[in-house]
Amino acid sequence: MSLNNTKIYYALRFASAMCFIGHGAFGIITKQIWCNYFAVFGMGHDLAYQLMPILGVIDILIGISLLIYPTRAVLLWLVIWGVTTALLRPLSGEPFAETIERAGNYGARYQPRGAFGCAIRHKAFAGAKIDHTGRPTPPAGLDQPAFAAILRMAQTGRVNVKISGYQKFATRHYPFEDCWPFVRAIVDAFTLDRCMWASDWPFLRASERQDYGPLVQLAGQLFPDANDRRKLFWDTPNRLFNFAR
Repeated sequence: MSLNNTKIYYALRFASAMCFIGHGAFGIITKQIWCNYFAVFGMGHDLAYQLMPILGVIDILIGISLLIYPTRAVLLWLVIWGVTTALLRPLSGEPFAETIERAGNYGARYQPRGAFGCAIRHKAFAGAKIDHTGRPTPPAGLDQPAFAAILRMAQTGRVNVKISGYQKFATRHYPFEDCWPFVRAIVDAFTLDRCMWASDWPFLRASERQDYGPLVQLAGQLFPDANDRRKLFWDTPNRLFNFAR
């Protein structure tokens, strides 16, 4: 991430955590107006007051988890919870403007392509993963802007590429010779420590028949060295996905 994205990431992460920790604190001390929101689900005052501290503790724990180890699952839950609680305002008789006013409670966490989402993908997981060899356009050559941008991502050390899906972008039939220069360019840029083989099964919407066996044979043709194939088929994916536990 760039310095600016790093700052944005930590600002959103801290703000999101504080939002839920503060919200949880209100749950622990209880708020009478929250009874209206529980009433939307048919719950009475007594039950509402019993549940408020429980939900408050959960909110605080989730907020703390954002500070310690943010994950996409927690981020998704925060978005859903933020939208739900914001919508309870008009559902309980308050103006719809109350939902809009709370857009920051859920909007800041819903940035799948923004700094917050990207940073979580980079930090909590093994980095970004690009499918289908980047899916270049063979006639456009190795210098096409999109593919060149993918190659530059290798410099981050956080991006991994699946060597797969030739049929999705090849202009020639098996063994897809027009894809080979792109495979070699990907491996040269990322090294086999950041590349892994994939069959692309199930072969959905394939324009011609695809079989697992010939694709494995093609991998052997492209990577004749046994050590290279071990990295491609096992070492790298095992490291990234923790298969052997």
